[in-house]
Amino acid sequence: RSVFEILWLIAKISGVAFLGFSSFIYIFKFTHVSRLFIVGVFALSAFFLAVEKVFLILFLRRLRKKGLNARYVLLVGSGLRAQRFMSTLRKRSELGLKIIGIVDEIPDKVGGTIQGYPILGTFKDIPDILKDNPVDHVFFVVPRSFLNKIEWYILHCETVGVSVSVAVDLFELQFTSGKETSMLGFPLITFEITSDKVWQLFFKRCVDVVLSVVGLVLVFPVYLLNALVIKLTSKGPVYF
Repeated sequence: RSVFEILWLIAKISGVAFLGFSSFIYIFKFTHVSRLFIVGVFALSAFFLAVEKVFLILFLRRLRKKGLNARYVLLVGSGLRAQRFMSTLRKRSELGLKIIGIVDEIPDKVGGTIQGYPILGTFKDIPDILKDNPVDHVFFVVPRSFLNKIEWYILHCETVGVSVSVAVDLFELQFTSGKETSMLGFPLITFEITSDKVWQLFFKRCVDVVLSVVGLVLVFPVYLLNALVIKLTSKGPVYF
């Protein structure tokens, strides 16, 4: 998560806690507790919690940029999506993910390199690669047509205790964004056009209301004139 996301999370948690505690104080009439003291406690708590989290994030990112506290990654796939993934990890060294090598389906490519990363073998070599190298995580960034081919290798990673991620950007969608969901025990990838972030929806709703009110005020004289003209020239009510 970014620093902003962490700070926003702390602000929301602190706000909810403050409102809950203030409501408790008000309901049970704890008049001997100073309101200023309550505000100060929650404000300082949120401040020092934010300082702690930001310090830890920056400290860990600095360590990872120096190559410490890293997780070693095996990347399965060498297409354009996989190469984009490699470039992203290289730019985001603070994530602490180091690619030790690549697995490709074409035997002739074994021994070569892509963006400086060695091609260690083909799909059938994955068990030996996991046995001979320190691998913490395997990323499968493969085409849709390969999904049925990688199931056995995912099960093998599960057997030897190596965590796995499968890239699911399988469709070139223009407007929707995918997110992991579940329903009745079934893991799903849901594509939605609307945002799932409450604060964005809340902000949009506020903008809608404010602009609507301003618009109504500006066009009110026109509406008033229309109503007068209708009354003078037509029978029946203005609104029907």
